[in-house]
Amino acid sequence: MNSSGSVRGAGTPLALLPQGSEGIVKHVAADAVASGRLADIGLVPAARVRILISRPPGDLLVMVKQTRIALDREIAMKIIVKEDDAR
Repeated sequence: MNSSGSVRGAGTPLALLPQGSEGIVKHVAADAVASGRLADIGLVPAARVRILISRPPGDLLVMVKQTRIALDREIAMKIIVKEDDAR
């Protein structure tokens, strides 16, 4: 496990990325209903996500495809991303 809470190669929960960082969604580890709702707003595998605001333990504001989305930290913990350093 590295300092961001991820296991090498397994990805990191979106909620653990620092404000201003970007990631690529690897998978969503939520039930079918939540996964479907997240897919409806563009949070699907391969989607690029940028953390606009993250103030633990509160909610997150993220950008997906030119759309700002507020996420509950609990559901953001179920969105597994690969941090994207190539900005």
